[in-house]
Amino acid sequence: MNVPPIGISFTYPEGLPSFVAPEQTFQFQAQASPIGGVILQPNTGVLFYRVDGGAWNSTAMAMVSSPGLYEATLVDVPCASSIDFYVTAQTTTGGTFTGPPGAPASFHSTIAASGTESTTEDFELGSVGWTVVNHASLTAGGWTRVDPVAALNNTELAAPEDDAQAATDKIFCFVTGNGSPGGAASLTDVDGGPTQLISPVIDLADTDATISFAAWAYSSGGTVDSLIVAVSNDNGTNWTTAKTIGSTSSSWQTHSFQVGDFFPGVPLTSGVKVRFSASDNPNNSVTKAGVDVFQVTKFTCLAPCGTCSADVNADGVRSGTDIQDFLACLLGGGENCVCADLNSSGTTTDADVTLFVDSIIEGGACP
Repeated sequence: MNVPPIGISFTYPEGLPSFVAPEQTFQFQAQASPIGGVILQPNTGVLFYRVDGGAWNSTAMAMVSSPGLYEATLVDVPCASSIDFYVTAQTTTGGTFTGPPGAPASFHSTIAASGTESTTEDFELGSVGWTVVNHASLTAGGWTRVDPVAALNNTELAAPEDDAQAATDKIFCFVTGNGSPGGAASLTDVDGGPTQLISPVIDLADTDATISFAAWAYSSGGTVDSLIVAVSNDNGTNWTTAKTIGSTSSSWQTHSFQVGDFFPGVPLTSGVKVRFSASDNPNNSVTKAGVDVFQVTKFTCLAPCGTCSADVNADGVRSGTDIQDFLACLLGGGENCVCADLNSSGTTTDADVTLFVDSIIEGGACP
């Protein structure tokens, strides 16, 4: 006999933000709706949150209207900090339900930033700033920038035929050794090592970034080896493992990580680097690796909007210079668009235009 579900479901009438303004609190609405005939207990809404993966904290949500519409307030945090959060409410019988279901194992997340900016290195125009460091024990298979040549290990594809983009005008990537057409993978695989491919310096002072890249990893026979991805916050003096990539099943696979996750409580610096290490030590397996389409997506951290709703460029004054910036955000570009999102919907839309016009007409310095 089927038993209908009971409980509380949560929706968010104004949506949930991908980004919130740094150093400012953020309000959003949560609608608790009964399921299966239960009755909501008023004034039981609670917001749980944590900053940068720390301990969970809780605060009561303000009840906007009955039944079940609450307003929650996220704390103000520095730029590039992450906030994880979930909400709860109770029924009149004492049952407590969470949004999303399964919290705190599952939760919503946002980042304090005005947006992101990305740079991509696909190695088509060279590899300026990238360095290769080979251990003295390496006898073959060092990192090299090439148009890759496929290599088989018996019947398995151990090395790629194309780079990760596989387009007619995109051919280059980094691989460990590169053979001749028809050559066996064992002739150019990594022997000894490690061989290390190290990125140029990445400036993340006062911000954070997501690093993504396409990876190829193959190892067969003997001791199975992995592609080790490490990150440094001090220009390469010390390294922390960010990813250990085993087999990518004879294909390119995209991987990513957020740099700040590996330096908890420590501000990032202008001396961040990423390192890709491949080795076959002991030398008893066929090991190949590749890297392509290396992308750094930084969180942009412009000045907070303050108390001036039309001060899109955050210079403390509402003036004609803000009009151009607002229009850029409205058309999907521009900077500091958190300040152009006047109704806090998560993006700049036509609904913000009237609010902007009313405020810009008032003009002058922000109060």
